[in-house]
Amino acid sequence: MTTPSLGSGVAVAIYNRTNGSGGMLHFLLPAAAIDSELSAERPEFFADTGIELLVHQMELTAQTRSDLEAWIVGGADCFFRGHGECELALGQRNVEAAEKALAAAQIEIAGRRVGGSMARRLTLDLSIGKPRIHETPMARRDR
Repeated sequence: MTTPSLGSGVAVAIYNRTNGSGGMLHFLLPAAAIDSELSAERPEFFADTGIELLVHQMELTAQTRSDLEAWIVGGADCFFRGHGECELALGQRNVEAAEKALAAAQIEIAGRRVGGSMARRLTLDLSIGKPRIHETPMARRDR
């Protein structure tokens, strides 16, 4: 399982330590309330509704939620004002939304590689139950 390149978007990977199964979500926005029409059609675009769906699917493979662990990757700062100051903080908001949704679901966060100015790609290797994270510097885009 591999994500496309992540900028301000975030990937959440959940691994079942007991049976070696896993799932992954790549979302773009922190909360479904941002766009109720889109969230009804594509709940996986949002941290809150997408993680809820992922956790539900992973629960089907688990005896208990304690069998599950998660990784959070992405959430880079992609847009800058003058002097390198981040304007939108969308990446940070996405990471915080993922952390909040996983805490509410009582899923342990085993690791994270978030923020900064690196584009990342996440591969969840189910044979060993660990993520591989590839990083590439992003070109700065001023707004």
